[in-house]
Amino acid sequence: MKRIIWVALLAATACVENEPVTRGDVDFDMYRCQVQPMIDAKCSMLACHGDVRRPFHSFTRNRMRIEGTDIQRDLPLTMQELQLNYSSALGFVTDDPDASWLLLKPLDSDAGGYYHRGKEIFGGPDVFADTEDPDYQLLRNWLAGATDDPTCVYPGTEG
Repeated sequence: MKRIIWVALLAATACVENEPVTRGDVDFDMYRCQVQPMIDAKCSMLACHGDVRRPFHSFTRNRMRIEGTDIQRDLPLTMQELQLNYSSALGFVTDDPDASWLLLKPLDSDAGGYYHRGKEIFGGPDVFADTEDPDYQLLRNWLAGATDDPTCVYPGTEG
């Protein structure tokens, strides 16, 4: 009996240590106005992260939406969709920005990234060719705690 309890405690401890750290210092406004538009353009295709079955997924205009009519798909993202996207990204935030799968998974393996099936699906380069890519730097800066003005306007909602 003691052995079973010990194994259960050891397993529970291992699970806690392996969970991603969600830090409170990643800015929602920077996500909303700078990171989300980049993810829209590079990651949210229906065959990739525009699918709720993926651990990291993203609602995007004219792709995956909470509401599914043609008219609703074309509208700007709702605050609920933006918050769900932000929450999805938070699942991959770590104390060390350079260890985040949000950076390593789409980074070309020749530049130190991990295998990314999107490269195979689309038959081209990976999302980030190297760590000097401006969008890689944008995402890294956000993960490191960069912020944006709370009054920034999410693209597509102005005017």
